[in-house]
Amino acid sequence: DFVFNEIKKNKDFKVIDLKGKYFAPKFIDTHIHGAFGFGADGTKEDLLKLSKELYKVGVGAFCPTLYPSAPSEMLKKLKDFSSIIGKEKGARIIGFHLEGPFLSPKKPGVMKPSDIKEIDISLIEKLYKAANGKIVSLTAAPELKNFSKLAAWARKNKVILQLGHTNATYEDMQKAFSFGAKHITHLFLAMSPLHHRELGAAGAALINKDFSVELLADGCHIKPEVLRLVFAL
Repeated sequence: DFVFNEIKKNKDFKVIDLKGKYFAPKFIDTHIHGAFGFGADGTKEDLLKLSKELYKVGVGAFCPTLYPSAPSEMLKKLKDFSSIIGKEKGARIIGFHLEGPFLSPKKPGVMKPSDIKEIDISLIEKLYKAANGKIVSLTAAPELKNFSKLAAWARKNKVILQLGHTNATYEDMQKAFSFGAKHITHLFLAMSPLHHRELGAAGAALINKDFSVELLADGCHIKPEVLRLVFAL
């Protein structure tokens, strides 16, 4: 109250009464498949509508996230989607997050096994070109063959390499970290769990303080008690 009373005395300040509402920076959603009935599994018009709806709930920028599909389908979708960047009327599209296709067939989650691929640098280069360079993040499994080459490609193109949909060991995760992969896609989900004899991907994410993690914190995908454990760490 003291601060606000002092501001009111100073005529150089303009005071706006928010009538109990909060004033805060806009959110940035780095992993979103869709909301409000519009998503990255639809058309470019759907993404423009999603942009408007997200803005209404405080999201200022977002990364539409694509599930893996047939390479020809992914190429077409990225080409279409990249053409609308800059035309948004709401939340800004920063660029795209590809959740795959270089994932572990042992941890597919909701992905179709037929859409999961071995690491192929020529394929990611084609996807990057189709997106007009607007791929900003890529989720991959670090135990896959040629992961180091993918990491080198990501560094060269300034793409954030995330670890997820993985059956990695603790050693696999640490090696990936040394290659520059420092972010975890939906911690605990579709990854090797923490075990007292093998930390797995989840344990590595928790014990390495330099890993940043995302959590699907809806109380359903992850129990609230587990969220409390993560925050305690």
